[in-house]
Amino acid sequence: MSEVLSFIVCTYNGSDRLKKVLESIYSSVCSYTALDYEVIVVDNGSDVVHGLQYKEIIESFSAKINIVYCMESRVGLTHARRHGVQKANGSIVAFIDDDNYIFGDWISSIREVFADDKIGLVGGKVIAPSYASNYKFFNPIKQALAIWEPLQNSCLDLDIDFGHPPGAGMIVRKDLMKLVYNDSDFFNFGRVGGNTASGDDSFIALKIRSFRKKTAYLSTIGLIHDFGEHRLNKVYLQNLFKSMGQSGWPLHEKFHETGELCRWRYFSEKLLKGVLYRLFYLFSLCSRYEKKLISIQYLSSAFSVFRK
Repeated sequence: MSEVLSFIVCTYNGSDRLKKVLESIYSSVCSYTALDYEVIVVDNGSDVVHGLQYKEIIESFSAKINIVYCMESRVGLTHARRHGVQKANGSIVAFIDDDNYIFGDWISSIREVFADDKIGLVGGKVIAPSYASNYKFFNPIKQALAIWEPLQNSCLDLDIDFGHPPGAGMIVRKDLMKLVYNDSDFFNFGRVGGNTASGDDSFIALKIRSFRKKTAYLSTIGLIHDFGEHRLNKVYLQNLFKSMGQSGWPLHEKFHETGELCRWRYFSEKLLKGVLYRLFYLFSLCSRYEKKLISIQYLSSAFSVFRK
């Protein structure tokens, strides 16, 4: 029996983007039947106006794709994704955010790779929007904004040194995802409420590796992550990078006993990138004198993380 793919589309006040997201999914699945996939739109506490607009958009797609709408009142992407997993009928779930526009034949590609029961997690390429090229500081920090293309060609056993698929576009076996949610520590790393915590994606990837499952990368599918030009500013990026840096050490404490699956190099790099990303961005804006002060400030913050 062929694997059924559940697209879990989480959205918060994103009605202006949802239509484009669903159009991209339709382009990918239009040659398949409703028995091959489903699209679950999870409204994560949006306001009344957006809620009404969601229903209109979903109604307009109901004749074209197999789609359902549900609500999760607990604010936070972590809660929204879990709600989608609980609703999913498919054996494979794909996390799509309301700023992700997918491309490629996801169903065929995913069925083929998951035919190997040793594979637990899959990701495709995640491409930046065109406006990102207008910012000179973007390339060094793009991974922090979930832009990911680790290799030119597909790889069915991706080494952890290449990182892991970002949450946007992450594809995972549903039974394994339920085991992740059963770990109470997971919600200490996830995006709950209005925080920008970035450890949940890493937690999922490392937990699945601890089950002795492989991670695969597919260059034949992917998405454009239209994260919004408004996020390319000092305040947002500082908060994002701080959360990235602070998640490295707790992840190491959680997973260090898994040996070669979770090498110290991975965690040390994750921690230091949180600091270095901030430096890359701020250096592009500051004078030479200000750069010296910033270097001292953020290197000190890195040591404070180790002391905790």
